[in-house]
Amino acid sequence: MLIIILLIMLLLVIISVFSGIYICNLAIDKETSNRYFTTELRMFSTPLSMEEKEERKKWLKTHSRTRYIKSFDDLILCGYEIRNNCKSNIWIIVNHGYMCKGLDMIPQAKIFLDMGYNVLIIDQRAHGKSDGKYRGMGYLESKDLIRWINLIVNEHEKSKIFLYGVSMGAATVMFATAENLPNNVKACIEDCGYTSIWDEFKAIYKKSFKLPTFPILNIANITAKIKAGYSFKEGSVLEAVKKSKIPILFIHGEEDKLVPYNMVEKLYDEASCEKEKISVKNAGHTESSTVDSELYWNKVRKFINKYT
Repeated sequence: MLIIILLIMLLLVIISVFSGIYICNLAIDKETSNRYFTTELRMFSTPLSMEEKEERKKWLKTHSRTRYIKSFDDLILCGYEIRNNCKSNIWIIVNHGYMCKGLDMIPQAKIFLDMGYNVLIIDQRAHGKSDGKYRGMGYLESKDLIRWINLIVNEHEKSKIFLYGVSMGAATVMFATAENLPNNVKACIEDCGYTSIWDEFKAIYKKSFKLPTFPILNIANITAKIKAGYSFKEGSVLEAVKKSKIPILFIHGEEDKLVPYNMVEKLYDEASCEKEKISVKNAGHTESSTVDSELYWNKVRKFINKYT
């Protein structure tokens, strides 16, 4: 009987280990997640028709200059620089969400251009045309973002830079606010970001699999540290905003099911910097800018004007 119990326990351990590794790969490994999630199932992306994709590609090719930098860990990262004809010294660095790419942020980029600003759209690591096997869920990407900031500052000494991100991109910009940024960086605008990588994966895991998170998510956490160099638990956006050195505008849809609304309340309460918050009624994940575009963009414009 003891042998049977030990064998069952060993089997459970083996199953847990393989399940944890699989969950980690599913979450942050580019190839695994791309195979698993069809276009319709990608959690932070609105599917585009082929016609819309081609139209956006054509617009980007016509209006942007493709830029490349090397990341802190030697990946080649791609971005798209779009200069405004007004010769503004204000720059908006635009960061997309999980399993999206710079192309998905063209609607926002166009609005920033119409406001009179220059735009740099980033393909974050393991997304779009940027290199990378593992996604950093904003934690690694924030280190890349500093490289992009330095690119602008080195070429435009008098630039005034604003960080803008949606979903995972919101985590990217919030992580960056805790760093020693150049004085050129004036403020941050985050839309539907999460409190931590662990909190977000825990919420999605419970919703998708309806199973206890221990020990599988814990094993996935360790696996991420071994494979990608960071753990889900060390990726706390909440701790980052406690150390924020620049103002933050927090935006969140009240009907967000993927990044629960209570996360923005925690982030706002803990942020140590100058801060503002808008809540958008009837808006789900990443929908705030379209559900109430007047409220959203008027607030964004006023916030940028306040710190220029």
